[in-house]
Amino acid sequence: WRDPQPHVFRSTDMGQSWQDISANLPDAPVNAFAVDTRNSNILYLGSDIGAFVSFDAGGSWQVLGEGLPAVVVNDMKVNPESYELIVGTHGRSMYKIDLTAVTGIETDEKKPTIAQSFLLRQNYPNPFNPATVIRYRLPVSGFIDLSIYNITGQIITTLVSEKQPAGWHNVRWEAEGQPTGMYIYRLKVDGKTVGTGKMILLR
Repeated sequence: WRDPQPHVFRSTDMGQSWQDISANLPDAPVNAFAVDTRNSNILYLGSDIGAFVSFDAGGSWQVLGEGLPAVVVNDMKVNPESYELIVGTHGRSMYKIDLTAVTGIETDEKKPTIAQSFLLRQNYPNPFNPATVIRYRLPVSGFIDLSIYNITGQIITTLVSEKQPAGWHNVRWEAEGQPTGMYIYRLKVDGKTVGTGKMILLR
């Protein structure tokens, strides 16, 4: 018998207990791991088929950036001064990526740290089953309403209804009990719609 899934674990008590944070990682050996130096909830992982990032401490994973081929990643390290991730591959050279473009966290040289516009990203994964993450950026603080609607415009659930500070935010939707189909997510700030997106739930 062979377990076909990769496994990554996290401990917050010096190894006395462990939590599986493999989530939706593809079936491939894991070779390297790094923690963001400016936000410990952002994790980087290198596997036999490329690099991945999690914005929610391992709750979900997505492919990291663009330009890195789907090759074996043997090592990775965050340079805290330049805020870059350095990646070493097997036989395909070394790569680096500016983490500001990934996380939205500016370096000291690029302050102010708050982005200059609202940004609502495509949910990931999409299509999904049963959970997905919606990521958005606020240039200023405000009262946030993030809600999910079905294709007829009927509201399904409200994920966020509170005042939030400026910066990046990640919200996870567990679509348990919802049927297969297309759903709309809408982001409002102080009552004004600043972005919408479509996502597909596949059972």
